[in-house]
Amino acid sequence: NDDDDEDENDDDKLKQKKSILSARIVHGILGGGDDIIRVRSGAFITFNNLKSSMAARQMVHYKIPFVMRTVGAPATKDVYWSNVGISHSKQQIGLLLSIVATICLCIFWTIPVAFVASISEVDNLKKELTFLADASQSWSGLDLLLKQISPIALAVLNALLPVFLMIFSKQEGHISKATLDASLFAKLALFFIIQTFFVSAIAGSLFTSLQQLADNPAATIRDILATNLPQQANFFIAFVFVQVGLGLALEIIRLVPYIISVIRSFIGPNLTEKERNTSWLG
Repeated sequence: NDDDDEDENDDDKLKQKKSILSARIVHGILGGGDDIIRVRSGAFITFNNLKSSMAARQMVHYKIPFVMRTVGAPATKDVYWSNVGISHSKQQIGLLLSIVATICLCIFWTIPVAFVASISEVDNLKKELTFLADASQSWSGLDLLLKQISPIALAVLNALLPVFLMIFSKQEGHISKATLDASLFAKLALFFIIQTFFVSAIAGSLFTSLQQLADNPAATIRDILATNLPQQANFFIAFVFVQVGLGLALEIIRLVPYIISVIRSFIGPNLTEKERNTSWLG
């Protein structure tokens, strides 16, 4: 009798869960605010053979353009679910906003990059800041330290770029994480070409030619590109070493996991052995 009662209780619980799930599905279909179950204007369709799949992708499924659009579905783990079911108009608006935001960020990003590149010339920096010249005479290693400030600061700026550019790329409506990463890569390549190379090179050379630029801009810019630009070679070499070596060094010495472990020892869950063995902060 006890076994029969337990089976009946299990059946009742199962029926109750099914009824709750059915109610949530109906609530989502009717436009409810359930974030877990939400009806989207998109669907994934599977085919038994490749021929049918390719034919369906090339057919016109609706008479009005862009109302029903067919694309190749990514793998299940590669789906970016937040963008599934976005209408074509929202995708176009998001793409336009992403392009505008990227251009604005590229313009305003020139200010910190130009400042970082302008301090790459240690001799000119010591002329502007006389206390650095006095400190350099008392400690010879200061010049070497000052030469590393600009490449490290530029590497930090480049590390911050993907955070902002990924936010812009997510607004473009990509349903695949691979295409999302490709959009991010294209933006990063554009930024590195414009900011890291052109802006850094010209800004580092302008620091020595401000007076000539005010007197004769055209000739000064020509001289900068022809004469002063090769002087930035040491800066770019140092930047490459910092960009490549700093990340590998931090990974080898495992500085970030060490800092997380120290923080966890104070505020993390460590009362029991099971809690100490669970992951925390990723």
